[in-house]
Amino acid sequence: MIASVIVDIKHKEINQVFDYFVPDTEVETIKRGMRVIVPFTDHNIERLGLVVELKNESDAATKTIKEVIDLTPILSDEFFILLDEMLKVPNTLIASAIEAMIPNDMLMYYIKKITLLDEENVDTELKSIFNTKNEFILKKKDQNLYPKLRRLEEKGYVKIETILTPKVKKEYITYLILKNGSLVKTDRHKEIVSHFDGRYKILKKELVEIYGSSSIKTLIKNGCLEELDILKRLEDETTERLELKPLKDKLQKPFNEIEFNQFNTYLIEGMNEDSRTFIQHAVRKIIDQGQQVLVLVPEKFMVDHYIDLFKEGFKDVLVVGISSDQTYKERYLNQESLLDNDARIAIGTRLSVFTQFKNLGGIFILFSHDEAYYPFEGLYYDPFKLLTLRAEINQIPLFLNTHTKTLNDFYQIDLGNYTYIDLKKDNFDTKITLVDMKEELKLGNTKMLSHVLREKIDEALTLNKNSLLVLNQKGLSRFVMCRSCSHVPKDPATDIPLNYIEKTGMLRSNLTKYQEHFTKTCPICGKDSMKPVGAGIELLKTYLNKVYPNETIIQIDKDTLSSKETYEIIKNTTLKDRKIFIGTQMALKSLFKDKISLVGVLLADSFLKLPRFDANEVGFKILNDAKHIAKDDLVIQAYDSNHFVLSALSSEDIFYKAELSNRKVSKLPPFNELLQIRISAESYLRVHQYAHILKNKLALENIQVLGPIDATPLKLENHYRVLLLMKYQKIEESVKSLLVSTKEFNIDINKNITWY
Repeated sequence: MIASVIVDIKHKEINQVFDYFVPDTEVETIKRGMRVIVPFTDHNIERLGLVVELKNESDAATKTIKEVIDLTPILSDEFFILLDEMLKVPNTLIASAIEAMIPNDMLMYYIKKITLLDEENVDTELKSIFNTKNEFILKKKDQNLYPKLRRLEEKGYVKIETILTPKVKKEYITYLILKNGSLVKTDRHKEIVSHFDGRYKILKKELVEIYGSSSIKTLIKNGCLEELDILKRLEDETTERLELKPLKDKLQKPFNEIEFNQFNTYLIEGMNEDSRTFIQHAVRKIIDQGQQVLVLVPEKFMVDHYIDLFKEGFKDVLVVGISSDQTYKERYLNQESLLDNDARIAIGTRLSVFTQFKNLGGIFILFSHDEAYYPFEGLYYDPFKLLTLRAEINQIPLFLNTHTKTLNDFYQIDLGNYTYIDLKKDNFDTKITLVDMKEELKLGNTKMLSHVLREKIDEALTLNKNSLLVLNQKGLSRFVMCRSCSHVPKDPATDIPLNYIEKTGMLRSNLTKYQEHFTKTCPICGKDSMKPVGAGIELLKTYLNKVYPNETIIQIDKDTLSSKETYEIIKNTTLKDRKIFIGTQMALKSLFKDKISLVGVLLADSFLKLPRFDANEVGFKILNDAKHIAKDDLVIQAYDSNHFVLSALSSEDIFYKAELSNRKVSKLPPFNELLQIRISAESYLRVHQYAHILKNKLALENIQVLGPIDATPLKLENHYRVLLLMKYQKIEESVKSLLVSTKEFNIDINKNITWY
């Protein structure tokens, strides 16, 4: 037998499987998904590997597996399906993908416990291995017995159980319960029984301290008392089951139509009291079926908040978090609780996509429109595709909850792939004010705040209410715009704003070869008012400290606050704290809902005119986040006040239909997939030649390719870099084989289209 093995080395040159002979002693027990020790390289260095396939023949196998570590696979068939999906992205390192699914420090270790059920049909020699309880723990040295024991199990003579060997010991609290008080004989024992006084259970430690261990042991031995071990972490959970708020009549019909025992995707639009009640009832339904629930949130600092919310509504079950902020012990115990079915609700970020469950019954993705679900560095994977696969494999429902549909959501609803549940509020109370900053300039106002926004902030402070001011994430000048007529230079081929390269003074497309020189003179109105657009958070904070020297100004972004600090600030905020918050779009998370009276979006153009294909959708979602947060007023400052997205805030269907129409014509998502390719080499001429050769080869595979263009920076670590952009619907293996690095040319892949 041959085993195809992945070794634990994350390197492009070793990104493949290696075939090994399986030792004769392991042929009957080895399974796909088990870890093995294998000799690697010409020096036969021992490496940890994972078996991904078993087959009968191989011309590549020359060495033999040294040791099989596991008794059972650490990766199930379900996770191999997820692995296959992740590997559809070219150049994904297999070892990195596996480590993401099961980090090394979270690997579970198992033992096999064999229980003898029928002594008569088991030979004397084999019976001798069992202890007085007719139990036997199978150790590695006894592995040769396993095939024989499996055959006995099939006949019903023995029972084989897989037992988790804890790397972290569980902590239990021992109680005593009164089983039969009539069995007591002495006055001392009667006194112990009377101590219960109608109580169901009493801490054993408490009774031992009062009456001594000898008397307690006697009562347990006689069957009067019985020990009850409760997991310490469950001790704080009450058995009280709270009645959920009843579903309104308009919610009952869509709820009754949910198929809880089969796969379907339900998109719930609306994040309000109705949607919360709806989701709570869905979670309760799944729990009552004896199953578990996975809830995803987009940011780490939101995990604790939603743990608190679910604990408040589901006091009768254990709720755990899955977060990289946790200690190893916390993560291990949480995973173990899920595998033992002690925990029924798990809440985490996209990291929890790979969490293992005993009996998963439903998946909920909150704020499903949020871009934070997609990784922007490191290993790329699409959490929505992976969770859809998990739901389909397990035949369970997948729920998406959002206050703003994505273009893909709208498209999938139109195709009938999503069941749409509309729980949006019928009336919208927030007042939206759009400020044309060109008019402010005409009035002589060159400050960061318009007159309208200043008045709104003053009004909020007078009423002791909070304000939130939002700027673009990095505060960098990514494009230029005419401050007089709002003209933004665009790529004629893609209609995407040109990227401003300050170092070279050039305006350049990040998708095609097009570029032009930056000039202050506007080609439309002729005025010298073309300027780079961008303002930073620090500049805003300095300005506000001068204007409002006596007010509390709090900055919220990933550079200044940890996840825990952010959560604590938001948790302790009330509507009338008289504070001014400033931050990036990170501050627009829904935890601030009902705590912010006024939201001001400064320089909305910086969200709407990003040099990327989905700038309109990104800007639309950000502005809707702001609309969702603002309790009383939303002020949007923009130089291009006639921008399509700004008018679409009050007519969403028009936005979706128009944007989808443009995407279809341009062969962009959701109609096609995109993949960015970066090629680097020491020679500028050679790297461009190779890029053209690769582009022609991909064209023969019916793949549309844009480029090549120079990357920014063009030269890094003595290598010149150029970019290509692929548009495709499916990548065949023949295409993947073209996207592999060579000795002269290094190829990197990016699904996020973020390189310039």
